[in-house]
Amino acid sequence: MSAKRHRLDRLQNLLIVLLSCSALVLIGRTGLFQNTLGQERGMAGVSVSEGAETTALSQSTPVALAAQAGEGRYSLQYDQAAVRACYGAGLGELLTQALTTMGDATLVSEKDWQEAVRQGENWVFYDFLYNISFSGKNEGQARCFLLTFHNGRANNLYYFNQAGYYCASVDASGSPNSLLGGMQADGSRFAFEIEGVELPSYQLVRDRAPHCPVYVTANPLAGLDNQGREALLERLSFNPKAVSIHETADGSLIHEGADSLRFQKNGKLIYHGAENGEARYQALSIRDRDLQRKAEEILSLVSVGQGQLCCQGVTSLGDQETEVTFYYLLNGARVNLWDKDYGARFVFQGNSLVSYEIFLRDYAQTEQRCAIPPLRQAAAAAQTMGQGGRELQVCYQDSGEEYIYAHWAVREAE
Repeated sequence: MSAKRHRLDRLQNLLIVLLSCSALVLIGRTGLFQNTLGQERGMAGVSVSEGAETTALSQSTPVALAAQAGEGRYSLQYDQAAVRACYGAGLGELLTQALTTMGDATLVSEKDWQEAVRQGENWVFYDFLYNISFSGKNEGQARCFLLTFHNGRANNLYYFNQAGYYCASVDASGSPNSLLGGMQADGSRFAFEIEGVELPSYQLVRDRAPHCPVYVTANPLAGLDNQGREALLERLSFNPKAVSIHETADGSLIHEGADSLRFQKNGKLIYHGAENGEARYQALSIRDRDLQRKAEEILSLVSVGQGQLCCQGVTSLGDQETEVTFYYLLNGARVNLWDKDYGARFVFQGNSLVSYEIFLRDYAQTEQRCAIPPLRQAAAAAQTMGQGGRELQVCYQDSGEEYIYAHWAVREAE
């Protein structure tokens, strides 16, 4: 894996002309997206191993689902509660069964994947936004999976990554027809099925505009009193009676032994461990999934509000150093924080955690909704601005304002 963390290009402001009311919607040029599909960013999610209960897919939730069931086309996107419910009701189990029974994967063409979509009477499509790694008989990583069915059983699994498109035979019981209770027939299609739409072929295109709420934001560290600070220190394995505290211009700097923890006024927690001696935090092993679990354990001690911190990648930095990054997800849409491409970052030396940086943000959904056009209109506007063919995704930009709003953004990579 590359040691270089991909940064996102900054996009110039793109004005989308709404065909219905001539309103303007901004597509921000943000540092939102780490990578496009087809560029390696590192392995997101824990590795899939033998047994569905230990797979990455049993511990992660996709951001979008689509299914073909007979003559009907169904989809869910930018409604994370509905996606999570449908995935947990059986679609997730189908995918983990497929991965644990898959045969040898063979390289196929993009056209083969498209034909599986066109000709299949029954299939399910999963989009996890970032790569999920898997290991076992086959090893690899993929962001999107397409599971096809024949005679009531899953027979083929397609996935694609930076190396190309792959297909493997699988044997999983069940049919999507009985598992689509939370999904509605909406005629959604992929970009390659729609003439004149300049988007990546795998992008899901729904005719309706995304249903995106406005969120109110807060800084959990603002106004934190001494009692609250002591409680937070204890949760983070510091002894409030043994620390020394120094107030600085941007917050509080706390030392216990050679370890330091900084509470910044902007809501950021920054930890640096001692270079020598026993580490304050240690993962069970140096395996990616154990490093991620340790990071998630710490995040569970400080997370608040409706923002979900999801693993974005596990990347080797060389010299036994590994970086684990997370991003905030709101209702299936990525959040970009200031000029950072992550919401939390952890660095391990072996299995010892040497530093972390966590942006603490408290998000609460309001009754307001964002005015955002359907994807086809956004794609047409992007094409006029020279961005045709790039993936468009809904995102929120959080730069410390009280309210944050959704908009279309181009998923871009260096």
